[in-house]
Amino acid sequence: MENKSTDIDLLRLFKVVWKNKKKVFKLAIIGAFVGVLVAFSIPKEYVSFVKFVPEMQAKPLGGSAGALANMMGVGGNSSIDGINEDIYPAIINSTPFILELKDIMVKYEGQNMLFSDYVLKHQEKPWWSYIIAAPSKAISWVTSLFKDKVDTVNINNSPRIQYGYRKLVTDRITIEKEKKTGITLIEVKFQDPAIAKMINDSLIVNLQKYMTEY
Repeated sequence: MENKSTDIDLLRLFKVVWKNKKKVFKLAIIGAFVGVLVAFSIPKEYVSFVKFVPEMQAKPLGGSAGALANMMGVGGNSSIDGINEDIYPAIINSTPFILELKDIMVKYEGQNMLFSDYVLKHQEKPWWSYIIAAPSKAISWVTSLFKDKVDTVNINNSPRIQYGYRKLVTDRITIEKEKKTGITLIEVKFQDPAIAKMINDSLIVNLQKYMTEY
């Protein structure tokens, strides 16, 4: 009995769809067109990823290995104490850490520029983002007419610009830890592959520097 009711429901559904096949076909075409439009409107981005194993808690080396290490002047430990890798995302996504990247010189379309300028001025956006941002830009333009233009506003003295820069950068950084292996993965994506790799390398270097100072 249950199988018969299921067959009847499916048959009824098929009849409803077939009866309205023109509307379904039109909706399918519209959906496909919107999907293609969105796909071509989103700028292409390149991903650079690095996998590394964080430092583990030090364990003394015993026997001849420890003696050999002492003779070489590197001590009897297999490694030094490291920062708990669970706080890596908090470190990398922090404002001071991200601001350290702003003065890195990058090359984009044959021109040398600061990384912060590349992020704030040379990132292509989908066309609908300009429509969404139009009202706020209009308000900012009106209010700027009544402000003193003697002082230059830039990323170094404007919290608003710093926040925008930080958000644009952190949105393109992913850091994850594989629980089984303990390997940490850092992914950086930008519209320029060379810049994505350069920033990923800088993240690793700055993170190592942070760990060393800690």
